[in-house]
Amino acid sequence: MQRALLTLQPHTGRRPIRAHEGTVVAPASNRRWVSNGFEIPCWNGEVARVAFAIDTHNREVMA
Repeated sequence: MQRALLTLQPHTGRRPIRAHEGTVVAPASNRRWVSNGFEIPCWNGEVARVAFAIDTHNREVMA
């Protein structure tokens, strides 16, 4: 298969270089939101869940 060029290139684990610096720009307020959430295990076996959303223009959290 290698002689017929039917195999894939080996995976190197390296990602291609990206131009993105990690900043998200929104042209106006209330246009783009990002959200995240996490869980906190409690000693009594229950789980507290926290979720939030942030406006990317003015960095405000939803009420």
